[in-house]
Amino acid sequence: MHEAPNGQSGATVRLTHWVQEVVYQKDQGTVALRFNQPMIPYLSQLAEQLTKFAMRDVAKMTSFHAIRLYELLCQ
Repeated sequence: MHEAPNGQSGATVRLTHWVQEVVYQKDQGTVALRFNQPMIPYLSQLAEQLTKFAMRDVAKMTSFHAIRLYELLCQ
C-alpha cells in the first residue's frame, strides 16, 4: 500500500519534478525557483505547518539539540 503525501491512501503513485525552472542571477547573487503546478498544493500545506523564529535568536546556538528544542518551544 502506498501512503499519499496528503494522508489519503491509495493505489496510485505520482512522480513529478518539484521545480520547473531555476534562474541564477550572478550579478545579484539570487536564485529564483518556479515550482511545477502539481506541487503547489503540497507547498501550500507546508506553509501552514512551518514554525517561524528569528535567526538572531538561534544564531549563537552551537548545538543542534538546542536549536531543535527552541523550535519545539516556539510551536
